[in-house]
Amino acid sequence: MKLTAIIPICVVLLAGCAQAPEDVPAERLSSAPYQAWSCSRLVQEKASLDTQVAGASAKQEKAYIGDTLGVLSIGLPTASRGNQDDAAHLAHLKGQQNAVVTAAAHIGCPAPAA
Repeated sequence: MKLTAIIPICVVLLAGCAQAPEDVPAERLSSAPYQAWSCSRLVQEKASLDTQVAGASAKQEKAYIGDTLGVLSIGLPTASRGNQDDAAHLAHLKGQQNAVVTAAAHIGCPAPAA
C-alpha cells in the first residue's frame, strides 16, 4: 500500500481516539458565581477541584492509553467508547478551576495554589 493511502486511514482511526487529558481544553465558564465567595472558600473550592481534575484526568489518561494500544494492536480505538462524557466532564472541571482562579484575582485574594 502506498504511503498516501496509509496516512488518511491513520487519521480516520486516530480521530475516534480519546484525547490525552492535557489536550482537553477547559470549558469557558463565568467567574461571576464565585465572586461573592470569601478568599478562604475559594481556596477550599480550588483544592476540591484540583482533586476532582486529578481523578478525571486519570480516567481520561486510561482511555487515551487504551485507545492508543487498541489502534496499534488491532487498528481500532477500543477504550474510548462513551469517553465523550468523560472528556466533557474534565473540560467542565478545568473551566471551574479557571473561574475560581479568575474570581480570586478579581476580588483581590492571593492566587490559590496551582
